[in-house]
Amino acid sequence: MPASLWIARLVLALLCVGFAHMLGRVAARSFGQGARSAGLWRWVLRTVVAGLGLLWRAGLDWLSITAYALAALAAAYGIYLERRPRKQEDLSRLIFPGN
Repeated sequence: MPASLWIARLVLALLCVGFAHMLGRVAARSFGQGARSAGLWRWVLRTVVAGLGLLWRAGLDWLSITAYALAALAAAYGIYLERRPRKQEDLSRLIFPGN
């Protein structure tokens, strides 16, 4: 396989992992609120197309398996980030320094 296709496949793998992360965040947000959003399907489509693009010329090899595993971990991490409680920073001392 030419080196240019390997570079394109590496870029697709990185895109697939990034899209999966955003898919996890949007999925946790939309399922947490109980309403499905159109943005969820957009991220699903992006992730699936990038994942299938990895299989186009080379088939199932080490790069595609690694990308799928990292995409699954990125989606889980996106869900985790969206579900965990966020710590609110107290800015009242900066706004009102005399109190």
